[in-house]
Amino acid sequence: MRLRRAAPEDAADLSRIHHASFEDGWSRDDFTTWLARREGIAVVGTSEGETVAFGLALEAGTDAELLSIASNPA
Repeated sequence: MRLRRAAPEDAADLSRIHHASFEDGWSRDDFTTWLARREGIAVVGTSEGETVAFGLALEAGTDAELLSIASNPA
C-alpha cells in the first residue's frame, strides 16, 4: 500500500469507502468540505492504483482530532 495526502478529487472515493464502512456514510460533498478546510489533514492509502483506505483529521493547535478512518471492507 502507498500513502499520499488526499486531494479534493478524492472525495468520491472517500465517500464510497465511508458508505461501505459505516451505516451513515458521509457524502461526496461532506468530504469535499472537509478536504477544503485549511486545518484538515487527510491521507489516502492506495493499492494497485485504487483508493482502499483513508484517515481524516483536523489540526487543533499542537493536537489533531481524528474525524474518521476507514478501509475498504473487502
